[in-house]
Amino acid sequence: KETAAPVIEVNQPTARRKARTLSMHSGLILSGLAANNAIPISDLFKKTLEFDFNILSKKTMKSGLHAGTLFNADWYFQFTMYETHTVKLSTTVDSNVWFNFPKSLIDFIAKGNGTGVSIEGTINAAAYVFADTGIMYRLKRPSYSFSARAAYFVPLAYMPNPELSYELRTNTLGGFVKLTGDARVYGYLPLATVKNEPVNVSQLLKDGGLDLSLAGSYQPADWVNITGAVDYLPLLVVTMDKGIRHHIAFSGKAEDIANAGRLPDSAMKQTIGTLPAIKIMRPCKIRLGADFKPFKNNYLIISPFAAVPVVNVKPFYMDGGLKLESRFARDVLGVSLATNYINRIWQHELSFFVDSRFATFILAASVASHDFVKTFNSLSGVGVKLGFGIGF
Repeated sequence: KETAAPVIEVNQPTARRKARTLSMHSGLILSGLAANNAIPISDLFKKTLEFDFNILSKKTMKSGLHAGTLFNADWYFQFTMYETHTVKLSTTVDSNVWFNFPKSLIDFIAKGNGTGVSIEGTINAAAYVFADTGIMYRLKRPSYSFSARAAYFVPLAYMPNPELSYELRTNTLGGFVKLTGDARVYGYLPLATVKNEPVNVSQLLKDGGLDLSLAGSYQPADWVNITGAVDYLPLLVVTMDKGIRHHIAFSGKAEDIANAGRLPDSAMKQTIGTLPAIKIMRPCKIRLGADFKPFKNNYLIISPFAAVPVVNVKPFYMDGGLKLESRFARDVLGVSLATNYINRIWQHELSFFVDSRFATFILAASVASHDFVKTFNSLSGVGVKLGFGIGF
């Protein structure tokens, strides 16, 4: 009686691959973005930049005019043992600037020339520049992973929302204006800039805080991976009372402002040096996402996510996005297309990357706007990302 030959799968490995004992990698990633929802980038190259408030009134969304910039730099060095335990040392610089001009104020400027018009509202803004140095540990298993990063951060510059309140009225006697606001920029960097003095590096490094970032993933099936994270959970906050303060308080006739072309000096008070103390934390966010592989391989990875900020979210907002990614050539080469809403900015990003044992490289470009519709019909924001690294 003949014995049937054993069935051998085509892709069956002949031997288990031996995990590398040690691997190292070091690199730098830079990214920047600038966006608004009012001015196309092409207008910035014109000799004269003109605003037609009637057009702005018709085309601006309900939340008003927005403008913002984002910048991030990340230098890192990491080593991995047995492809399971990773320790990563990194230094980052992260900045965010945001400004909001309410639509009611635009409508008033465009149409409020008559009598009996009265509006009130708030102009919002926020800005920060943080630098940190941290250490991360990651444990990676076939079905799950977990990482924790502790970082010592320094607020190079920090401006909480000044919430400039305004009240405007028109009547038969003319116009009435009331403005109140308190804009404070904390940090030794802006203080040194105003005083034309060198930055006190030792003092800057001394007044730092500590936070913890946690991330994890779980793979219940070979076609899905669940992810979650907490970014910048505060452990030690920074208490700072040095910086620049601009206090605005004006109540009077609109004609006085129009004739002078600015607010009177008595309405503005500047303080340089010691300010009211404030507690500073980085924006803590809770994230939840997933990676879906409908074909059970890396040729198509669908990754949605959502994030809820719990620190520095006034006015409140949420992050979210969806990314389509494809990896090929044994996962060394890849391309992705993502639509995200992060820090109040809509962004459509196309990226190409190389991810190998010896080298990594990423190049991405994006269009952006605070108005989702204008990301398609008006180029009012752009972004770029560049990263590279080497290892063995």
